[in-house]
Amino acid sequence: MEKKDAQSNPELVLVILRDDIYRQKKIAAALAYLENLEHAEIVALELITPTRSLAEAHYDKDEAWKVKVGKRIIESRQGQSLPIEFSELQYGQMVYDDLLNYMTEGPVVVLILSGIDVVARVREIVGHTNPAEARPGTMRAIFGTVSNDPNEVATMRNAVHSSESYEEALREIKLWLPRVVILDLF
Repeated sequence: MEKKDAQSNPELVLVILRDDIYRQKKIAAALAYLENLEHAEIVALELITPTRSLAEAHYDKDEAWKVKVGKRIIESRQGQSLPIEFSELQYGQMVYDDLLNYMTEGPVVVLILSGIDVVARVREIVGHTNPAEARPGTMRAIFGTVSNDPNEVATMRNAVHSSESYEEALREIKLWLPRVVILDLF
């Protein structure tokens, strides 16, 4: 299915409210952000406990991604005068493993929203990947956390995932909600 013209046709976005929101009993507060988004509607919602294989399929990251992430960690550690104990690839692998563990540590709420230009609009209210850099009032600024522990490699828990594009949303919907049938009604 090709992306339609966002000016006149709806698109879909997949959003995952991670386990932190579930454990803190903040699901209703998080959903309110999405329910109040004008010209968008929640068309599917399910509570899922992700498996490791589902998380691996979701985060399908290659060695180049791990090296890139590891390089950023090394640069950050150098800027803080912290010791460099691992290679770029090893740091990247640690972040990848932390992502998988984070995604599988408990139940998540998975939902699909439909609407005009909904991917960009949802990403705007979700906020920057790093909660410390997220604009105040965004979901990640409110529900996410950041650790300042220099011994931790993965220091942020951003609490919310949202698809980066319509095409990514379609791929993620097939992974997370395989029983949902996406009709080309747009």
